[in-house]
Amino acid sequence: MRPSSSAASVAVLVASFATVACTTPSDPLGGAYGGRAEMLEPTDGSFVNRDATFSEPPPPPGEGGGAPGTWSGVFQAYFALGTLGNCPSCHAADMPTPSASYTWLEGQNYVGGPMPALTSDGSSCLSWYGGDMPPGGPSSDPGADAALTAWVSAGALND
Repeated sequence: MRPSSSAASVAVLVASFATVACTTPSDPLGGAYGGRAEMLEPTDGSFVNRDATFSEPPPPPGEGGGAPGTWSGVFQAYFALGTLGNCPSCHAADMPTPSASYTWLEGQNYVGGPMPALTSDGSSCLSWYGGDMPPGGPSSDPGADAALTAWVSAGALND
């Protein structure tokens, strides 16, 4: 018994597909724009994948990043992106990290020395001390005030 013409057509189609699927393309992986095919380890979803390297995500606002009474702790809790101050949203180039922020604020005469202007009513840029930062910010914040007071009591250092 001879196969029907439709069965023969299906066989030719499958053979053609297998031939096309198994040949290597003329363009390299990624086409005209290039690309790579390195094997990557699976991620657990809590790390950012950047060119096959992993970096731990920043701590959520108000958590980690420095002990209480340190500049790093104050920055992570009140000045980092997404916090009350949210400073890097406007000052990204000047305040990306605690240390860079301290250096920039020192150049603006807000920190440096045992009585920083940053924590003084009337001379601070912070809204909870009467300043205008962040724009539309609160006129008081007991948590931020307590954290900055602890930092000043510890010497107002860039730590």
